[in-house]
Amino acid sequence: MNYQSTFISYAQNCEDVLLNRVFRDKVDGFYIDIGALHPTSDSVTKAFYNRGWCGINIEPIQEYYRVFCQDRSRDINLNIAVNSQFHGIKLERQKCHKTTINEGIEYELAKHQDEWRELVASNCHTADGMFHCCTLGRQFYSS
Repeated sequence: MNYQSTFISYAQNCEDVLLNRVFRDKVDGFYIDIGALHPTSDSVTKAFYNRGWCGINIEPIQEYYRVFCQDRSRDINLNIAVNSQFHGIKLERQKCHKTTINEGIEYELAKHQDEWRELVASNCHTADGMFHCCTLGRQFYSS
C-alpha cells in the first residue's frame, strides 16, 4: 500500500496526520523541527522522513541529538538551542524529558513534577540565522 492509503502517525497529537492531508502529494518536501526531541517517539517529522523528505532537526539535548545523527542520516541535525538572541541560555529539563526556556511554562510544569535538572546550552542561535545558514540555495513553496 502507498502512503495515501496507509499512514502511520508518530506525533503525540496526530499533527503529522493533519500535515499529511495538506502535503499528501508532495514527495520531496523539507521540514524544520525545532525542539525535535526524538527521531521516532512523538515525532511530527518521522512519517515524512519515511516518505523521502529531509530537513533540519534542532535538538539541544546531547543524548537526543546523537540519536538523530544515527537515525536521520539525510537530515541536517544540529545540537543547538534556538532563541531570539545569539547567546547561551539556561534549559530546564523535566523528568519526562520535556524542555523549555520559557519561565512561565517552567513554573507551571514544575508544579506537577518533583524532579528538574538544569542544563546549559553552550550553542544558541537565532532562528533566522540558523535557517539562512542551513538552507542556502534551496527553494521553498507553499502547497
